[in-house]
Amino acid sequence: SATTFIAITPALVADMVGYPIMAVTNTSAAAVGAYSPDTQGPQFLFFNYDANTGLLTLGFDETVNAATLRFKMLTLQSSSANLTAYYQLQRYVSLTALAPVIYVPLDPADLLNIKILLTLATSVNSTFLQMNNLAIKDTALVPNVFNSPTVLQVTNYTADTV
Repeated sequence: SATTFIAITPALVADMVGYPIMAVTNTSAAAVGAYSPDTQGPQFLFFNYDANTGLLTLGFDETVNAATLRFKMLTLQSSSANLTAYYQLQRYVSLTALAPVIYVPLDPADLLNIKILLTLATSVNSTFLQMNNLAIKDTALVPNVFNSPTVLQVTNYTADTV
């Protein structure tokens, strides 16, 4: 709580008559009365895959730190359960975004290895992503890890035309 304060501008809100709220400047910002730290890890909500460019788009329910993404904990698979065709990402690509949606350009070697598997990631029906425990962290002061392994079907798929 010693690091959490609020400052406001008159444009924030008006009373019922239309008068603006009085400003609270940075120099007189009010300290928070009670502070509850974020203790919940991010939840994996969706992913998109572009087979042309090798771009994975990962969506979460809160802001995540893309620099903490552990690529080897992501596996593309051809179904949600039956692992007839799958590929665990191997190559690290440096990411720095802090956002609820992060864009992951696949390493060219990973993209080639995915394309070699003829029944993997060729349509919406053959593109699933498994994200294992500890795959990514949020941006809390004490970062929380993704702690619920999830397999999701691709939301938006772009076919390989190259």
